[in-house]
Amino acid sequence: MKLLLTMAGLGGLLYGIDFGTIAAAMPYIKSLGIYSDAQVSWIVGAVMFGGILSSLTAGVLCDKLGRKAMIIAAAAMFLVAIPIVCFSGGSLWTMMAGRVLQGMSAGYMAVVMPMYLTETLPPEIRGRGTGIFQFCLWVGLVGAAFIGLVVAGWLGAADASGIAAETKNLAWKVNFWWTMAPVAVLFVGSLFLKESPVWVKKVSGSGFRVSGSVEGGCAGSKSETQNPKRETRNPKLGTLLQRRYVIPFLLACAVLTLNKTTGMSSFTSYLVSILQKSGFEGILANYGQLVVKLTNVF
Repeated sequence: MKLLLTMAGLGGLLYGIDFGTIAAAMPYIKSLGIYSDAQVSWIVGAVMFGGILSSLTAGVLCDKLGRKAMIIAAAAMFLVAIPIVCFSGGSLWTMMAGRVLQGMSAGYMAVVMPMYLTETLPPEIRGRGTGIFQFCLWVGLVGAAFIGLVVAGWLGAADASGIAAETKNLAWKVNFWWTMAPVAVLFVGSLFLKESPVWVKKVSGSGFRVSGSVEGGCAGSKSETQNPKRETRNPKLGTLLQRRYVIPFLLACAVLTLNKTTGMSSFTSYLVSILQKSGFEGILANYGQLVVKLTNVF
């Protein structure tokens, strides 16, 4: 159970730092003058676009490939995305590709990790697991802000005078590179996870105790896995093309899209720049970002 709860925390951390790193890095990227203002906004928004894409396909892939495989894939996507971003060399499309992949990793993790925890944790600690995931999400946002503050104090703020282009280039990359450490731990740890007994039952039709699933199964899903008569309905009844499902599905997609593009994720991505334009010069903008994100946690 300790491994499960640890992976839950690291999964939430991935999601948080995925959306949190760009706020501290963007002022440096913009000050280098490589990209236009519109292109910088594309770079920021690319991670949200990736999150939308993955959120819409996560359920299908989780059912096809399994929960464990998707947790591993989400972590692997992140570990591939960061080098692509940092080695983009001024290429907008390379940078965009890395950012979209980064957003997809967060989108998949946001779906598969709560699903996995629900299916594997006993009812008495299930709330603790999902709570750890959500709390660590905000820890990731705060952690990204804190590292941004440290980098600004070490190398200088993006709007400070006399900062060389090489230093600015190093600063924005440091804000990305450090994120690979916790996600690498998540990737390695997820290799030791057991597959969800609910998913194994669904694809194999075997009994409650199955090879490759969490030992002893999930206490909350025992009745589902021990009752072989439950899954005898026509599978067409569950299709999204049914009239009663179409409107709720489209509304869910609309809410998801609006939340990704206009919600807190959008605001926090520009927070340092907003504060700088509001009169918080230099490192004060990074302090302001940290305070705002700490307020979000509590």
